[in-house]
Amino acid sequence: MSSAQPSKKEPSKGLNFLLGGISGILATMVIQPVDMIKVRIFLASEAGGAINPIKITKDFYSQNGLKGFYKGLDSAILRQALYATTRLGIFYSLIDYFKNQDKGNVSFIKKSISSMTAGAIAAVFANPADLILVRMQSDGLLPPEQRRNYKNVFEAFSKVIKDEGIIRLWRGCGPTAFRAVVINWSLLAPFEELKDQLKTTIPDLKKRTVVASLLASVIGSFISLPF
Repeated sequence: MSSAQPSKKEPSKGLNFLLGGISGILATMVIQPVDMIKVRIFLASEAGGAINPIKITKDFYSQNGLKGFYKGLDSAILRQALYATTRLGIFYSLIDYFKNQDKGNVSFIKKSISSMTAGAIAAVFANPADLILVRMQSDGLLPPEQRRNYKNVFEAFSKVIKDEGIIRLWRGCGPTAFRAVVINWSLLAPFEELKDQLKTTIPDLKKRTVVASLLASVIGSFISLPF
């Protein structure tokens, strides 16, 4: 009497999107203060000012307090709900597709295609939230009479659509999408490739995932920073 093993049920494609969104939102809630300082450093650099991160952090805290580091958090969460959900969902759905086609062996080229495709689509989809996020984070550096003073992300969307038109929400979409393509290619593709290449060196999946993510983060930051 032969006992057939039950076939494993493949995870729902929607799970890729759900987990992608949750991970992006959680990450944003942790790194929001760092992201705020990063934006201030970029703006200070453009204005020809000092870009010492310690000094900028101290000055920012003295002017805005702890609460200031989380200004625009609602727009950052919305951005991740759109961007991370879309990019990670599409990326891992494409990876799953290629795994089925190639019997589990996905080439680096196909990983790259998956990451770039996911990045471009997600950037276009999330551009409105990205625009609002940048405006809210940089608003404090404008002269008082030029500040928009958005109370929250919903008011920001309403004012942009009313005063500037709905198309304005996609201002800068081209450079944003190009940047997303580079970031995703330099981050997600190396992450998946490193997980495969480190199998013999680090057999434990959890440890291998952590090491691969750390290495991929360094690669991604180095390559994508100019963009």
